[in-house]
Amino acid sequence: MKKHRLIIFVLLALFTTQGVLASSKKPPVATSQNIVLSLNGVEQKIPEDMGVPFLNKDTERTMVPIRFIAENLGSKVVYIPKDKKGNHGFILGQEELALGMIIGNPKVIYVNKDIEKVITLDAPAYVYDGRSYVPLRFISEAWGYEVSWNRDQKKKVDYINISTNSLKNKDKEDTSRAISLPNSY
Repeated sequence: MKKHRLIIFVLLALFTTQGVLASSKKPPVATSQNIVLSLNGVEQKIPEDMGVPFLNKDTERTMVPIRFIAENLGSKVVYIPKDKKGNHGFILGQEELALGMIIGNPKVIYVNKDIEKVITLDAPAYVYDGRSYVPLRFISEAWGYEVSWNRDQKKKVDYINISTNSLKNKDKEDTSRAISLPNSY
C-alpha cells in the first residue's frame, strides 16, 4: 500500500512539474529574443503558469499573455468560448473602453464611449499551450499607455517599458494613439 502511494505521489509530481514547465515554453513562431517587461520602470516577472512573452518572427510584434497584460493595466477579461465554427476569443474592458478579439482574426472591435471601430491588426491574438497572447503595443496604447522599447543585440534581449503615467490622463475620446500601429514590434 505504501509503495502504491509513493508511485502515485511521484507520478503526480512529474505531471504537475511538466504542466508548469510546458506553459513557459516559447511557441514555434517565437524568435530566440528574450523579452523583459517593465511597468513604470519596474521589471515585471510573469508567472510561469501565465505563459512567456515572445517576439513573433512572422509579424515582428511582441506578444504577451492576455491575463498578465490585462491584470497589470487594470482591465477585465471575459473569455468567449468556441462557437459552432470553432471561433473563440475574449473581450477586454476598462471603464468606457472595450476591445473584442477573436483568436487568429486580425480584426478587433474597438468601442470607446459612443465610438465604435473595426481595426485590422498585423498580429492577431494567438493561442499556444492553452494560453492566449495579444500584441503588447496595441493593447497598451488602446488603454492610453505609452510603450518604449530598447534592444540589446549582444544579450539578445528586448527591454520594453509600459508607462501608465504618460498618456493615462489624456482625453480618452482621442483614439488616434489607441489605433496607431508603428512599424516596429
